[in-house]
This record gives sequence, C-alpha cells and structure tokens, in this order.
Amino acid sequence: MRTVIRFGALALFISTLVETWWLGSTGAAATVAIRQGVEVSGATREQLAMARWAVGRFETAGLEAPAVVIAFHRGLSGCGGHLGWALGGEVDLCSTLVNAMSRRALLHEMSHIWLDRYVGASLKERFLDLRDLTSWNASSDPWELRGYEQGAEIIAWVLGERILTPLIPFEDSGDLEVAFRLLTGVKRLIVQPAVVDGAAATPRTEMNHMDVPPVIPSSAGRWQMAVPLSLAIGIAVAAVGWLLVRLAGGRSGRSSRNPTLDVVSLSRSAGDELSARPLDR
Repeated sequence: MRTVIRFGALALFISTLVETWWLGSTGAAATVAIRQGVEVSGATREQLAMARWAVGRFETAGLEAPAVVIAFHRGLSGCGGHLGWALGGEVDLCSTLVNAMSRRALLHEMSHIWLDRYVGASLKERFLDLRDLTSWNASSDPWELRGYEQGAEIIAWVLGERILTPLIPFEDSGDLEVAFRLLTGVKRLIVQPAVVDGAAATPRTEMNHMDVPPVIPSSAGRWQMAVPLSLAIGIAVAAVGWLLVRLAGGRSGRSSRNPTLDVVSLSRSAGDELSARPLDR
C-alpha cells in the first residue's frame, strides 16, 4: 500500500512539473512599460507582443501612440461584458486569444483614447458632416451611427490588417480613408509591404496590410494542451507503479507459499511411509 501511495505522489509531482514547464513561458506578467506613457498589465508574452504591435501601427502611420494603460483580463467582467473597453486613458481587453479579432479590438479601444486626446469640437463637427451623422456619442443613437464609434472603427481598420469588415456603414475603402485623413491630418499614408506568415502580400491601398505579430499558441491553447498531457503522464506513471507493485506482490507471494507447501508435502509423504510399514511386535 505504501508503494502505491509513493507512485501516486510521484505521478502527481511529474504532472505538476510538466504543467509548470509548459505554462511558465506564458504566465501573465506584471505591469510593463512598452513605450513612454504606454503600460501593459496582466498580459501573456503573446498579448504583450500584440500590444507592442498595436502601438507600432500608430507610429508607422505617423501618429503618436496615445498614452494609455492596457489591461488584459481572462473574463468579460473587466470590460463591462464586452470584448474591449476604453475609459479615462485606460483600455481593458477581455480575451485570452491573440487573433485578428483581438488585434482589431485593441486598436479600436486605443483609437478611442487617441480621439479623446487629439480630436476637438470643431473637428468632431466636420467628421459628423462628412459621415452624415447626428451625434458624436449620444446613447440614443445606435452604436454604429455614433461618431465616436465610427472614428475608432475607421482608425482601427486603416491601421490594422483589414481582414475583418468594419462594423459601420461604408461604401468602399476610399470612404474610410478619407475619414481617416480628416480625423488624423495624415495626408499620405506610409506605403509598407504587408508581411503575413513571412510572405509579402500585394498592397491594395496606400496603407495596405500591416505586419502581424508571430502566431504563438495562446495561454488558453497551452492550457488545453498541457492539462491532458500532464494527466496522461500521471496516469502512465501510476499504471507502471501499479504493475510493478502487482509483480512484486506476486513474486513475494510465491516465495512465501512454496516452503509451506514443501513442508506439507514432506509431512504427508513421511506419514504415508510410516503407515505403510508393518508394526514390530
């Protein structure tokens, strides 16, 4: 019994080591300053790379990245039930994934912070006239018809990968680029070949696709792989331990029973021999 307990403890110890080794490189980091005025908290290595990428998108377009604190969360509670949230110079992103959707969400929320800092009342009015909107951020208007949301969505689309369709009404990409130039004052966007999975893509517009951070398994994906792996190793070690215990028990049982059987056999043989001899009278 003690041997079984020892092998169980060994299995648990080995599986824990496997999980620690597998997940250690992606553990959430403390607050990290990636630029002057830009801090990131609660991010895995992949999310930190995504935040650096997002800051670089502003700089590539000739815009100053907004001073912001970017906080990553595992659940939606940190973002008011949404994927992303921006308020008072802080951006919250509630996703463990690093993909096209999370990159767009991060750029969208950072664009809100940029708009708060650099777009004044007169420019807001010009933007509303251009987009044929009635308000900048009135709660009575649908989300997609608010100037504040359209401005953030346009900046995020122009700076980003242009993979996902903007969540606002538009005729074509030209409309979005005209609105971007109005908001940002950028007259000519920097021409930069797109790099997707190491291959240069053909640019479709002046801004074209942007460099995408390396695709690395996210923390959620690593958890999904590490837990079954550690369980499999633990079960295998426990099975080997159980087999060794059974084998050891079988050998000890045979060695302990054989002498007894021999003594009984000898006793029976001797008794038979004695009973077969005639009695001396």
